Amino acid sequence: MTSTQPMAARNFSRDEQMEHEHRYEVANEFVDVVKGLWDCWEDGAIVADKTTGQFIDAAKVRPLNHEGRFFKVRGPINMARSPQGHPVIIQAGGSPSGLELAARTADVVFSVVQELPGAKAAYDDLKGRMAKYGRPPDQLAVLPGVMPIIGDTERRGESQTVVVAKLSFAEQRAGPGQQPARL
Repeated sequence: MTSTQPMAARNFSRDEQMEHEHRYEVANEFVDVVKGLWDCWEDGAIVADKTTGQFIDAAKVRPLNHEGRFFKVRGPINMARSPQGHPVIIQAGGSPSGLELAARTADVVFSVVQELPGAKAAYDDLKGRMAKYGRPPDQLAVLPGVMPIIGDTERRGESQTVVVAKLSFAEQRAGPGQQPARL
């Protein structure tokens, strides 16, 4: 939903990508809806009692009744909560809006900052944003976005890095429904 890739818009009933800030407004509400749906089922809602024939405890399943700016969702979702309650939420955006979404909702963040001083500053910034959402910093793991490119020599590794960079930029330039140029 927050991807910059034009092709990603098609997964959300759109021909073109939404403006950056708008994508994050939608994403914030989307996370609220999804978490709300998972919480429609309380722990112990599935009884599965063969003796009585009762499958669920209806008192432990409720509708969501979400009506927001972007979504209207009645709920409940048609499946019970997972044993841990919610799946892990992973965020990869480094923009101010992406950092706010991560600070408010994410369990894990991929960081793309490559230099140690910048990575440390980005880490501290992200962790510092969490307090306003009532979250302690240890509720969020930050993983470095590392993409090792290995060659049998340093020169070969460097040339492979150039190829990967060209392919990546070609994919970003390709429009909806178009294949990126191949090297």
